[in-house]
Amino acid sequence: MLTTPPQNRGNINITGYRPTKSKYLVGEVKKDAAQVENVEQLLKYVDWVRDEYCFGDYSMIQAVLIASDFSTDVVSHKNTVGKRTYTVGVRPARSLEWTHLKLVRYSYNAANDKIDLAVVA
Repeated sequence: MLTTPPQNRGNINITGYRPTKSKYLVGEVKKDAAQVENVEQLLKYVDWVRDEYCFGDYSMIQAVLIASDFSTDVVSHKNTVGKRTYTVGVRPARSLEWTHLKLVRYSYNAANDKIDLAVVA
């Protein structure tokens, strides 16, 4: 688990790294319904991982917010602020947009005693 600096308040719930592809997974898990501020919290973690591990390259990061439910406000907020613009290369430099933030709803399925996951947005 990566521990973020004090200004980000806490630990990232889920982190993963695929060395063969140089990809990081950053996740936040909420036991109840997600709130708008949870999207902001996750994006702070994404920005921190980009700065500390990815040399400014957002394409190395996938992010996921897992919760029991997502209101339309949370989905709308994710669609509005859940992107980052960054530059890669030199001569020619290219501007790219990062949009790899997923909202995933979990629910308990008593019939098979498992947790079901569904991508919301």
